[in-house]
Amino acid sequence: MKLKIIVLILSNIFLEHIYSQSARIKHVADLIGDNEIISVNTNSEEYQFNSKGQLLLAQGFVFTDSIVYNQNGNIKAIYTYKYEELRDKIILKYDENNKIITADYFVPVNKKDHLVNTLLFESQKKTPNGIIKNYKFKEGNSTLQFHFNNQGLMKKEITIHPLHGYYWQEEIEYFDFSNKKRKKSSIINNILFENKWVLYHNKNNEGIISEFNNSQSTNFAIKSKKNIQKNLNFTRINRYEYDSKGNVSKMTEEQFKNDELEKKIVYEYKYVYDNRGNWTNKIIYYNGKKDSNINRTILYR
Repeated sequence: MKLKIIVLILSNIFLEHIYSQSARIKHVADLIGDNEIISVNTNSEEYQFNSKGQLLLAQGFVFTDSIVYNQNGNIKAIYTYKYEELRDKIILKYDENNKIITADYFVPVNKKDHLVNTLLFESQKKTPNGIIKNYKFKEGNSTLQFHFNNQGLMKKEITIHPLHGYYWQEEIEYFDFSNKKRKKSSIINNILFENKWVLYHNKNNEGIISEFNNSQSTNFAIKSKKNIQKNLNFTRINRYEYDSKGNVSKMTEEQFKNDELEKKIVYEYKYVYDNRGNWTNKIIYYNGKKDSNINRTILYR
Protein backbone atom coordinates (compact mmCIF):
# COMPACT_ATOMS: atom_id res chain seq x y z
CA MET A 1 0.00 0.00 0.00
CA LYS A 2 2.77 2.41 0.92
CA LEU A 3 4.54 1.75 -2.40
CA LYS A 4 1.29 2.32 -4.29
CA ILE A 5 0.78 5.69 -2.58
CA ILE A 6 4.32 6.68 -3.50
CA VAL A 7 3.69 5.68 -7.13
CA LEU A 8 0.50 7.78 -7.21
CA ILE A 9 2.34 10.78 -5.83
CA LEU A 10 5.11 10.34 -8.38
CA SER A 11 2.47 9.95 -11.11
CA ASN A 12 1.20 13.42 -10.26
CA ILE A 13 4.78 14.68 -10.40
CA PHE A 14 4.99 13.14 -13.88
CA LEU A 15 1.91 15.09 -14.95
CA GLU A 16 3.27 18.29 -13.47
CA HIS A 17 6.61 17.69 -15.19
CA ILE A 18 4.94 17.35 -18.58
CA TYR A 19 2.72 20.34 -17.79
CA SER A 20 5.76 22.40 -16.86
CA GLN A 21 7.79 21.72 -19.99
CA SER A 22 6.04 24.32 -22.16
CA ALA A 23 5.70 26.72 -19.25
CA ARG A 24 9.43 26.52 -18.67
CA ILE A 25 10.17 27.37 -22.33
CA LYS A 26 7.52 30.10 -22.58
CA HIS A 27 10.06 32.78 -23.50
CA VAL A 28 10.95 30.91 -26.70
CA ALA A 29 7.54 29.43 -27.43
CA ASP A 30 6.55 32.40 -29.58
CA LEU A 31 9.63 32.67 -31.81
CA ILE A 32 9.22 33.28 -35.54
CA GLY A 33 11.86 31.67 -37.77
CA ASP A 34 13.48 29.68 -35.00
CA ASN A 35 15.55 27.72 -37.53
CA GLU A 36 17.44 31.00 -38.04
CA ILE A 37 18.10 31.48 -34.32
CA ILE A 38 21.22 30.34 -32.49
CA SER A 39 20.32 31.35 -28.94
CA VAL A 40 17.93 33.36 -26.82
CA ASN A 41 18.73 34.98 -23.48
CA THR A 42 16.28 36.64 -21.12
CA ASN A 43 16.78 38.22 -17.70
CA SER A 44 17.41 34.83 -16.13
CA GLU A 45 17.22 32.09 -18.80
CA GLU A 46 19.23 30.78 -21.74
CA TYR A 47 18.06 28.70 -24.72
CA GLN A 48 19.97 27.14 -27.62
CA PHE A 49 18.70 25.84 -30.98
CA ASN A 50 20.06 23.69 -33.79
CA SER A 51 19.82 24.58 -37.48
CA LYS A 52 16.38 22.92 -37.71
CA GLY A 53 14.97 25.22 -35.05
CA GLN A 54 14.79 22.43 -32.48
CA LEU A 55 15.35 23.34 -28.84
CA LEU A 56 18.59 21.82 -27.56
CA LEU A 57 18.99 23.50 -24.20
CA ALA A 58 16.72 25.32 -21.75
CA GLN A 59 18.59 26.62 -18.74
CA GLY A 60 17.31 28.67 -15.82
CA PHE A 61 18.28 29.17 -12.20
CA VAL A 62 18.33 25.50 -11.20
CA PHE A 63 17.05 23.08 -13.84
CA THR A 64 18.45 22.34 -17.29
CA ASP A 65 16.58 20.35 -19.92
CA SER A 66 18.43 18.38 -22.58
CA ILE A 67 16.18 17.32 -25.47
CA VAL A 68 17.07 14.57 -27.97
CA TYR A 69 15.26 14.25 -31.32
CA ASN A 70 14.88 11.21 -33.59
CA GLN A 71 15.50 11.19 -37.35
CA ASN A 72 11.89 12.24 -38.01
CA GLY A 73 12.22 15.36 -35.90
CA ASN A 74 10.15 14.07 -32.99
CA ILE A 75 11.35 14.24 -29.42
CA LYS A 76 12.95 10.94 -28.39
CA ALA A 77 14.06 11.83 -24.87
CA ILE A 78 14.06 14.66 -22.33
CA TYR A 79 16.67 14.74 -19.58
CA THR A 80 16.24 17.16 -16.67
CA TYR A 81 19.24 18.07 -14.55
CA LYS A 82 19.48 19.78 -11.19
CA TYR A 83 22.76 21.57 -11.47
CA GLU A 84 24.84 18.76 -13.09
CA GLU A 85 23.01 15.82 -11.53
CA LEU A 86 20.38 13.94 -13.53
CA ARG A 87 16.97 14.54 -11.94
CA ASP A 88 14.60 12.61 -14.21
CA LYS A 89 13.99 11.65 -17.82
CA ILE A 90 11.16 10.92 -20.24
CA ILE A 91 11.60 8.38 -23.06
CA LEU A 92 9.09 8.35 -25.93
CA LYS A 93 8.15 5.62 -28.42
CA TYR A 94 6.27 6.03 -31.72
CA ASP A 95 4.24 3.72 -33.95
CA GLU A 96 4.78 3.03 -37.66
CA ASN A 97 2.80 6.19 -38.45
CA ASN A 98 5.18 8.28 -36.35
CA LYS A 99 2.66 8.94 -33.58
CA ILE A 100 3.31 8.70 -29.84
CA ILE A 101 2.28 5.39 -28.29
CA THR A 102 4.13 5.55 -24.94
CA ALA A 103 6.01 8.02 -22.75
CA ASP A 104 7.98 6.48 -19.88
CA TYR A 105 8.97 8.62 -16.91
CA PHE A 106 12.07 7.62 -14.91
CA VAL A 107 13.75 8.96 -11.79
CA PRO A 108 17.18 7.84 -10.50
CA VAL A 109 17.13 5.57 -7.44
CA ASN A 110 20.49 4.36 -6.11
CA LYS A 111 22.06 5.37 -9.44
CA LYS A 112 19.59 3.21 -11.39
CA ASP A 113 16.57 4.18 -13.48
CA HIS A 114 13.27 3.68 -11.68
CA LEU A 115 10.14 3.66 -13.86
CA VAL A 116 7.56 5.90 -12.18
CA ASN A 117 4.73 5.82 -14.68
CA THR A 118 3.89 5.39 -18.36
CA LEU A 119 1.59 7.44 -20.53
CA LEU A 120 -0.18 5.05 -22.93
CA PHE A 121 -2.12 5.65 -26.14
CA GLU A 122 -5.50 3.98 -25.63
CA SER A 123 -7.89 4.68 -28.51
CA GLN A 124 -8.69 6.94 -31.44
CA LYS A 125 -12.01 7.98 -32.96
CA LYS A 126 -12.56 9.76 -36.27
CA THR A 127 -15.26 12.44 -36.45
CA PRO A 128 -16.41 14.77 -39.26
CA ASN A 129 -14.45 17.56 -37.56
CA GLY A 130 -11.23 15.63 -36.93
CA ILE A 131 -9.89 13.04 -34.50
CA ILE A 132 -10.38 12.35 -30.79
CA LYS A 133 -7.48 10.57 -29.07
CA ASN A 134 -7.51 9.01 -25.62
CA TYR A 135 -4.47 8.42 -23.43
CA LYS A 136 -4.18 6.97 -19.95
CA PHE A 137 -1.52 6.52 -17.28
CA LYS A 138 -0.56 2.98 -16.35
CA GLU A 139 -0.70 3.86 -12.64
CA GLY A 140 -3.24 6.14 -10.97
CA ASN A 141 -6.20 5.91 -13.44
CA SER A 142 -5.58 9.44 -14.77
CA THR A 143 -6.79 10.00 -18.35
CA LEU A 144 -6.14 12.51 -21.12
CA GLN A 145 -8.35 13.22 -24.12
CA PHE A 146 -7.27 15.32 -27.13
CA HIS A 147 -9.55 16.70 -29.84
CA PHE A 148 -7.74 17.54 -33.11
CA ASN A 149 -9.32 19.26 -36.10
CA ASN A 150 -8.78 18.20 -39.72
CA GLN A 151 -5.64 20.35 -39.91
CA GLY A 152 -4.07 18.39 -37.02
CA LEU A 153 -4.42 21.29 -34.58
CA MET A 154 -5.68 20.64 -31.08
CA LYS A 155 -9.06 22.21 -30.35
CA LYS A 156 -9.76 20.72 -26.93
CA GLU A 157 -8.03 18.75 -24.20
CA ILE A 158 -9.59 17.11 -21.13
CA THR A 159 -7.61 15.81 -18.15
CA ILE A 160 -9.23 13.78 -15.36
CA HIS A 161 -7.67 12.52 -12.10
CA PRO A 162 -10.53 10.50 -10.55
CA LEU A 163 -8.70 9.71 -7.31
CA HIS A 164 -8.27 13.41 -6.56
CA GLY A 165 -11.56 14.70 -7.98
CA TYR A 166 -9.59 16.82 -10.44
CA TYR A 167 -10.90 17.91 -13.85
CA TRP A 168 -9.24 20.25 -16.33
CA GLN A 169 -10.32 21.32 -19.80
CA GLU A 170 -8.68 23.56 -22.39
CA GLU A 171 -10.39 24.97 -25.48
CA ILE A 172 -8.51 26.69 -28.31
CA GLU A 173 -9.47 28.95 -31.22
CA TYR A 174 -7.10 29.82 -34.08
CA PHE A 175 -6.39 32.64 -36.49
CA ASP A 176 -6.63 31.22 -40.03
CA PHE A 177 -4.28 32.86 -42.52
CA SER A 178 -4.88 30.33 -45.31
CA ASN A 179 -6.26 32.92 -47.72
CA LYS A 180 -3.38 35.35 -47.20
CA LYS A 181 0.04 35.28 -48.84
CA ARG A 182 2.50 34.04 -46.26
CA LYS A 183 6.17 33.18 -46.58
CA LYS A 184 6.71 29.44 -46.19
CA SER A 185 10.16 28.33 -45.10
CA SER A 186 9.22 24.70 -44.53
CA ILE A 187 6.39 22.18 -44.55
CA ILE A 188 5.77 20.57 -41.19
CA ASN A 189 3.80 17.36 -40.83
CA ASN A 190 0.67 17.77 -38.70
CA ILE A 191 1.65 14.56 -36.92
CA LEU A 192 4.49 16.51 -35.36
CA PHE A 193 1.95 19.05 -34.14
CA GLU A 194 -0.13 16.32 -32.55
CA ASN A 195 2.85 14.60 -30.95
CA LYS A 196 4.11 17.78 -29.36
CA TRP A 197 0.67 18.67 -28.06
CA VAL A 198 0.42 15.25 -26.45
CA LEU A 199 3.83 15.69 -24.86
CA TYR A 200 3.66 19.37 -24.00
CA HIS A 201 0.03 19.79 -22.95
CA ASN A 202 -0.08 22.17 -20.01
CA LYS A 203 -2.45 24.29 -17.98
CA ASN A 204 -0.42 27.38 -17.16
CA ASN A 205 1.50 28.24 -20.31
CA GLU A 206 1.44 31.81 -21.64
CA GLY A 207 2.74 30.69 -25.00
CA ILE A 208 2.69 27.63 -27.19
CA ILE A 209 5.30 25.44 -28.81
CA SER A 210 6.93 27.23 -31.71
CA GLU A 211 5.74 24.95 -34.52
CA PHE A 212 2.13 26.00 -33.87
CA ASN A 213 3.03 29.62 -33.61
CA ASN A 214 5.64 30.09 -36.31
CA SER A 215 4.06 32.17 -39.08
CA GLN A 216 6.70 30.90 -41.52
CA SER A 217 5.68 27.28 -41.18
CA THR A 218 1.91 27.20 -40.70
CA ASN A 219 -1.22 29.10 -41.67
CA PHE A 220 -2.59 28.98 -38.13
CA ALA A 221 -1.84 30.77 -34.88
CA ILE A 222 -3.73 30.70 -31.60
CA LYS A 223 -6.43 33.35 -31.25
CA SER A 224 -7.77 32.48 -27.80
CA LYS A 225 -7.65 29.79 -25.12
CA LYS A 226 -10.00 28.96 -22.28
CA ASN A 227 -8.87 26.78 -19.37
CA ILE A 228 -11.31 25.31 -16.86
CA GLN A 229 -9.94 23.65 -13.72
CA LYS A 230 -12.23 21.98 -11.16
CA ASN A 231 -11.29 20.35 -7.88
CA LEU A 232 -13.97 19.59 -5.27
CA ASN A 233 -15.70 22.93 -4.59
CA PHE A 234 -13.06 25.07 -6.33
CA THR A 235 -13.18 26.25 -9.96
CA ARG A 236 -10.66 28.38 -11.82
CA ILE A 237 -11.25 29.75 -15.32
CA ASN A 238 -8.40 31.31 -17.30
CA ARG A 239 -9.04 33.11 -20.58
CA TYR A 240 -6.14 34.02 -22.89
CA GLU A 241 -6.28 36.43 -25.83
CA TYR A 242 -3.54 36.44 -28.50
CA ASP A 243 -2.43 38.93 -31.13
CA SER A 244 -1.90 37.97 -34.79
CA LYS A 245 1.74 37.12 -34.07
CA GLY A 246 0.62 34.47 -31.61
CA ASN A 247 1.69 36.33 -28.47
CA VAL A 248 -0.65 36.49 -25.50
CA SER A 249 -2.05 40.01 -25.13
CA LYS A 250 -4.36 39.49 -22.15
CA MET A 251 -5.06 36.86 -19.51
CA THR A 252 -8.05 36.92 -17.19
CA GLU A 253 -8.29 34.54 -14.25
CA GLU A 254 -11.46 33.99 -12.21
CA GLN A 255 -11.53 31.85 -9.07
CA PHE A 256 -14.81 30.45 -7.74
CA LYS A 257 -15.65 28.68 -4.50
CA ASN A 258 -19.05 27.00 -4.33
CA ASP A 259 -19.92 28.84 -7.59
CA GLU A 260 -19.27 32.24 -5.97
CA LEU A 261 -16.62 34.50 -7.56
CA GLU A 262 -13.89 35.04 -4.97
CA LYS A 263 -11.05 36.54 -6.98
CA LYS A 264 -10.42 38.05 -10.41
CA ILE A 265 -6.97 38.75 -11.87
CA VAL A 266 -6.16 40.49 -15.15
CA TYR A 267 -2.74 40.42 -16.84
CA GLU A 268 -1.98 42.55 -19.91
CA TYR A 269 1.12 42.26 -22.11
CA LYS A 270 2.85 44.95 -24.20
CA TYR A 271 5.66 44.10 -26.65
CA VAL A 272 8.53 45.70 -28.55
CA TYR A 273 9.51 43.73 -31.68
CA ASP A 274 12.69 43.42 -33.76
CA ASN A 275 12.72 43.54 -37.57
CA ARG A 276 12.06 39.79 -37.79
CA GLY A 277 8.84 39.91 -35.80
CA ASN A 278 10.19 38.58 -32.49
CA TRP A 279 9.73 40.57 -29.30
CA THR A 280 12.79 41.91 -27.53
CA ASN A 281 10.93 43.54 -24.63
CA LYS A 282 7.76 42.47 -22.83
CA ILE A 283 6.06 44.52 -20.12
CA ILE A 284 3.48 42.75 -17.98
CA TYR A 285 0.70 44.61 -16.16
CA TYR A 286 -1.13 43.09 -13.19
CA ASN A 287 -4.62 44.52 -12.60
CA GLY A 288 -3.61 47.69 -14.40
CA LYS A 289 -0.25 48.20 -12.65
CA LYS A 290 3.18 47.45 -14.11
CA ASP A 291 4.37 44.12 -12.73
CA SER A 292 7.53 43.13 -14.61
CA ASN A 293 9.77 44.03 -17.53
CA ILE A 294 11.44 41.22 -19.51
CA ASN A 295 14.25 41.85 -21.99
CA ARG A 296 15.11 39.17 -24.54
CA THR A 297 18.32 39.05 -26.60
CA ILE A 298 18.12 36.92 -29.76
CA LEU A 299 21.24 35.83 -31.69
CA TYR A 300 20.46 34.98 -35.33
CA ARG A 301 22.47 32.85 -37.76
